[in-house]
Amino acid sequence: MGLLIETASFAQDDVSKEQIKMSPDQRLRDFRFVLGGSFPSPPRKVTWNVGIMYDGPTHSWLMRQTGVMIAVPELWGNIFIGRSKEGFSLNKVMVGYDRWTMERSTMSDATIPILADGFKWLGYTPKHGFLWNFGYYNDWLSHNQNFSTYHNQTVLRVAWLPIHSDEKRAVLHLGVNLRNGSPEQGQIQFRSRPEAFPAPYFVDTGRFRGHQHQDGGI
Repeated sequence: MGLLIETASFAQDDVSKEQIKMSPDQRLRDFRFVLGGSFPSPPRKVTWNVGIMYDGPTHSWLMRQTGVMIAVPELWGNIFIGRSKEGFSLNKVMVGYDRWTMERSTMSDATIPILADGFKWLGYTPKHGFLWNFGYYNDWLSHNQNFSTYHNQTVLRVAWLPIHSDEKRAVLHLGVNLRNGSPEQGQIQFRSRPEAFPAPYFVDTGRFRGHQHQDGGI
């Protein structure tokens, strides 16, 4: 189980106060049950996870990361089907409940949805040090969710580990991300706050017309 209550205080100079007003506050962010396990004696390894969350701002119960992971050794990895992070970048693969530090930058949350419904293929070839994440997502289930910004999106991340040694505790990770999305109903809005929940939105473009949105990164 998880409980997130955030208390925040802000120190601003005069120039900052002219741009945006921030006040100390304490807010219930969410309360959630996170469940997981595996199916007994399947023909191949299949694990599952379920996230059930009470959302503080909307006072409603929502489904978070939920789905099944199917081992596919013939494709050098696993296929996840369900609701999950897209995996556009390493930051968007990790689960926010597992860390103590600032989770994401403001801009990455403005452009990349926190969750999406679909499938992703996660692969790794230890001999050559290549790993990848390829996913396709659609909003036919999440159409009314507040994280649903796109009608559909395709995501690819490829990385190479030329140095990867558990014994020497050494790693060199080189990766590239590509992403293409079709905004919901031909309109899009980029909006995000820093990883301090009581803070106001720092980025808010308002809704504007857009038929295709692409991202890339190294």
